[in-house]
Amino acid sequence: MRPGLSEIIRATATSLPPITDKSFASHFDFLSRHHLVLLGDSSHGTSEFYHARAEITKRLIEHHGFTTVALEADWPDAECIDRYIRERPGPKTELKEHEPPDAPFERFPTWMWRNKEVQDFTHWLRDYNTSQLSPDRAGVFGLDLYSMGSSLNAVVKYLDSVDPVLAETARRRYACLDPWVDDPSEYGIASMMSPAFKSCEENISSVLMDLLKRRLEYAAARGDGEEFHSAEQNARLVVDAERYYRSMFYADDKSWNLRDRHMFDTLNRLTKFRRGGVVVWAHNSHLGDARYTDMSRRGELNLGQLCREKWGPGVAILGCGSHDGTVAAAHSWDGDMQTMNVVPSREDSWERVAHNTGMASFVLNIREAGLHDERLKRALEEQKLERFIGVIYKPETERQSHYSRAALGKQFDAWLWFDRTEAVKPLEKRQLKTPAGLEETYPFGFIAMLAALVSIVNDVALGPQNRKVKKYLDSATCGRSESICKLHFISTASKAHPSRNASFVFSSGKATAHGISDWNEESFTRHVRSTHSEASISSAALQFLWRSFHFYAHHPFPQDSQHGQVDFDAFQRAVLLTAFQCDGLLGTRELDWFWRNDAAFFRRASFELIFRSIGVPETTTPLLKQKNGMTSALSDAMDVLVMVVPQFMHAAPSPEQLEVVARNLFDREAILTQREVRREVVSTLMDLLLRMRLSKEKWGSAYHLGDFVDASPADKELTEALVNSLTGDGSEQIVTSDQLLLEIDTLPNLQVTFYQLWAVLFQPAAPTAEAKLF
Repeated sequence: MRPGLSEIIRATATSLPPITDKSFASHFDFLSRHHLVLLGDSSHGTSEFYHARAEITKRLIEHHGFTTVALEADWPDAECIDRYIRERPGPKTELKEHEPPDAPFERFPTWMWRNKEVQDFTHWLRDYNTSQLSPDRAGVFGLDLYSMGSSLNAVVKYLDSVDPVLAETARRRYACLDPWVDDPSEYGIASMMSPAFKSCEENISSVLMDLLKRRLEYAAARGDGEEFHSAEQNARLVVDAERYYRSMFYADDKSWNLRDRHMFDTLNRLTKFRRGGVVVWAHNSHLGDARYTDMSRRGELNLGQLCREKWGPGVAILGCGSHDGTVAAAHSWDGDMQTMNVVPSREDSWERVAHNTGMASFVLNIREAGLHDERLKRALEEQKLERFIGVIYKPETERQSHYSRAALGKQFDAWLWFDRTEAVKPLEKRQLKTPAGLEETYPFGFIAMLAALVSIVNDVALGPQNRKVKKYLDSATCGRSESICKLHFISTASKAHPSRNASFVFSSGKATAHGISDWNEESFTRHVRSTHSEASISSAALQFLWRSFHFYAHHPFPQDSQHGQVDFDAFQRAVLLTAFQCDGLLGTRELDWFWRNDAAFFRRASFELIFRSIGVPETTTPLLKQKNGMTSALSDAMDVLVMVVPQFMHAAPSPEQLEVVARNLFDREAILTQREVRREVVSTLMDLLLRMRLSKEKWGSAYHLGDFVDASPADKELTEALVNSLTGDGSEQIVTSDQLLLEIDTLPNLQVTFYQLWAVLFQPAAPTAEAKLF
C-alpha cells in the first residue's frame, strides 16, 4: 500500500526538540542561506510561535550575520524597542508591566507585542548588543501603518529639532488630520464627503517632499542619518495611512494591498539602510505567498509575494501551524484578551495532515524535500484548507471566519509544526479602550450642513425597523419581519412534524423512509455524494451549499402565497445567486482578513437533483441561465438582497436594482415607465439617508446593523435642499435611475451613505434564540 501524505511527511520532516533545548534553533540553519527570512505565525496569540521565532532569530543574529528584525507592528512603537536595545536617544521601552497609557503597544491588541515572550527577546537583544560595535548591533523596526497620529507627531518633533520654520509648516499641513488621529477610520468616511479632502492628501504629501529635499542637510545636522531615516519613514507612513483609511470604504482588496505594499516598501528601504540579513515576524496571511491562496482570486497580494517577486531565491518563508490547544485572542475588536480553547483542526485541512503524522513538533523543509520527492512536491501543491487566527477568534464560526484554501508547498518554503500550543503570556490582560472620536465639524461650505451624517457609523444599536421598511419586510416574509417561515416537506417529515420550522429541518433532522434522522454538515455531505455519485462536486461547493441552506433556514424568506409555505422557486434562485453573484456575502470579516467562497466550485453541481433529494418540491422554473457567472434577472436580485446584506459598501447597486428597490419600498404610483423616478421618490430616499443611523456593532461580524430615527425640522429642510439639487425645483421633475445614481455619486457624502442605506434596508432579521447560525 502506498503511504499517505502524513506518512510521507513523517518520514521527511525533522522532529524537533523542545524550544528550550539549545539545539532547537540549529535545525533552522538552512534559512541562513537567504538574506531575507520571513517567519510567519498562524495566530497572534500563540506562545510557541513567538518563542520559536525568537530562538530562530537569535541563531541567525549570533551565527549568521543578521542584524535587522522587522515586525508586523507600527514604526513608532517598534522604534521605542530599538532605542532601548541599541541605546539610541529618544523615547524607549523595555516592555515592562503597567506602563503608562501612552506607552508603545498600548493600543488594541496589546498582547500581540506586550507579552512575556517578546519581553524576554527584547532583553536578550539588549544584552547581545552591549558586546557589539554600533554598526553591528541588531535593531528592531515596525512595518505596519496604523500609527498615523503618533507618526505625524514624530515628524513634527523631529523638524522642531532641525528646522523650526518647516516644523510650523508641517503642523499647518497636518492640521487637516487632527480631528481623526484618535480614530482614523472616521477619516475614511469624512474624506468621501467632500473633494476638499483632496487638499489634505496634497498637504501631507508636501511634508514628505520637503523632508526629502533636505535629506543631506538634516542628516548632517544630527551627525548621522538614523534620526532622519526615522522621520522620513514616519512621514511616508502618514501618507500611506491617509490613503489606506480612504480606501477602506471603497474596496477591501485595495486597502489590504495598500497595507502590504506599505510593509514591503518599508522593508525594501530597511534592506538598503541596514547591513546584514533581515528577519520578518508577521502573520501567515501576510507572509505566505498570496498567489497560491484564495487571496489571489480576490485580487489581493501580500508581503511574501512581493518579496519573492523582487528577491526571488534570496527569500525564505517559514509558516507555522498547530492542531489545538489555547490561544490569546479577543471575542471582538477592542475587547479584553481571553485565553480560548482552539478547536481541533478540520479533517480537510493542512493542519490535520500535520496532526496525523503523530509528531509533537517538526520542521519540513519544503523547498529541499521537493527536489528529492516529486510525489511529495505534487501533494503539497494541492489546495487544502488552512487556518488563520488573528487577534479575534470566533470558534463558533471557525470554518467561515478562520479557514481559507492554500497550496502549502507553494505558499511557504518551510513549515514549522506544533501539534498542541498554549496562549502567549500577556503583560496585561485588560485592554485599554480605543479613545472616543472627537466631535468633528467641517469647514467646507455645503458639507457643514452634512456634518451630522458622520455619526451614522457610531450611533445606536439595532432597533425596530422603520415602518416603511417593516411593511415591506412583512409583505415578503410571512407577515412578521422577525419570523422564520414554516417549512413542510413532501416526504414523511411533513406528516410526522407538520408544524416544524426551517431551523428544525436544517439543524435537527432530515426525512428518511424510516422517519427523521439528524442533519448536520457531515451527514448532508454524505447524503449528496451518495445520491449524486455521478456529479463532480467539490468539498468547497458542498460546504457552501450546506451553509446556504442553513443560512436561509434561520432568516425570513418569501412565502408561497398559495400554499403558505416557503417559496422554493425563490429559495432556489437565492441560493444560486448567492453562489454565482454574491459569493462573498456569507463570509465574516476579522480585521483585514476576508473569507469568501469560490463560486467556480458551484458550477458543476446539479441543483435540481440535490434539491429534490433533500425533500425540496420540484420546481417548475428552469435553472437560471448564467452569463459570465452572474444572473441578470432583476426580481431574483431582490430575493437575495431582502435576505442578505451586501458585505461591502462599495458594491454599488445597478440602476435596474435601484428601480426594483423603489418599486418595492416606495409608492408604486410614484414610479413612471422607462425607469423614471418622481421627485417624491427621491425625497423619500434622501429622507431615509438623513435619518439612518448605524451601529458600530455588526451582527455576525459581517452585517451593518442600523435603525431610522424621527426626522427633525432641520432634517426636513436639508432633505428639501438635497432633492432640489438632484431634481430641480419643479414638483413634477423626474429623473432616470441612471441619472439619480450619477448624481448620488457626485454629490458629497451621499455615495457612501446610499450604500449603507442599501445594506440597512436589506439586513436580515436576527435569528431566534433557538436558531444558531452556522
